[in-house]
Amino acid sequence: MGKNEACKENHNIENMNNMSEMELFFRIENLEMSIWYNIEYVYPFSSQAEIDEFLSDEYNELDYLMLQTKRFGVKFPEFKPGTHVEKNEYYNAWYKFNQNHFYTVLTDDEYTDATVYGPNDSIPLPTGSWQDLLPSELQTDAEPYTLKKKKTI
Repeated sequence: MGKNEACKENHNIENMNNMSEMELFFRIENLEMSIWYNIEYVYPFSSQAEIDEFLSDEYNELDYLMLQTKRFGVKFPEFKPGTHVEKNEYYNAWYKFNQNHFYTVLTDDEYTDATVYGPNDSIPLPTGSWQDLLPSELQTDAEPYTLKKKKTI
């Protein structure tokens, strides 16, 4: 698969709809880093309106991916077209939980396997629940979710 085909595959809606939790976390993180890099180094002297126009596809993809975290129990207010998804305590807890696991629990080799090869049986998944990171008043509001490995065919 060439670079253009791999790029198209990453942006394919069906692919995004079927990402495992680990794939979704890494895709969101990579996209956020790409947006940050573009703002800081590619368009440093551009107005916010110009940046929004230049990065509109990236912002829209990030919104879509963030909403995909609902599959894992993250709650968002109703999305209004023409706006961007805003991070909230549910999303932040989900993100921090995964970030902690992938950057502090996994060994360097496991992390490399996770980022290069994607989900597989050799990569330990996080244990516990991201909802445990929510403030106590929100924990009862969160839908219980148990992390599962993505089925491979």
